[in-house]
Amino acid sequence: PWIRRLRVQRPDIRIDLREVDGTDPSPLLEGQADLIVAPLLDVPAGIVKKRVATLHPCLVLPGGHRLAKRKRVGLKDLAGETFVGYTPGTLLHELQMQELLRHGLRPGNVLTTESTDTILGYVESGLGFSLIPWLDPAGPRIAGVASRPYAARRHVHAVYAVWRASSADNPLVKAAVACAPEDAG
Repeated sequence: PWIRRLRVQRPDIRIDLREVDGTDPSPLLEGQADLIVAPLLDVPAGIVKKRVATLHPCLVLPGGHRLAKRKRVGLKDLAGETFVGYTPGTLLHELQMQELLRHGLRPGNVLTTESTDTILGYVESGLGFSLIPWLDPAGPRIAGVASRPYAARRHVHAVYAVWRASSADNPLVKAAVACAPEDAG
């Protein structure tokens, strides 16, 4: 909806949308990007941020899984099963592994990929389970995927729109920020 609002209000703006590592503000600092939307952990000086969304952790498993009909599923219930995770070396992978280890789990097998969409595709295909971030606290509503909200508020991550303070008067950045959703958390 944010991009649609921006296109309606400013059809003259060229939008180049790319996935980037959300923990690295260097494309912004080096002028390679005007605006980044990500759950940045550290925002350096000279960067302005606006909270635009909240990511909620969700446990996802195949719709045909033996536990899919249960209202509550714990990670220990999935011990020894294949885990579908994010690519090693990313913040999301690190968070997933920390949570598994916190519960004393070492998955039998691990499949990794870069995107949430691919993780959901693997889960839907019955290849394993995962922990993913999702905008809706209830999790994804996808045929073939059973989704359960996971854990406490400590696992929730804010998502920010961030831009250089020096570009605050840039009409394109102003328009994008003005169209951005407000998220109080």
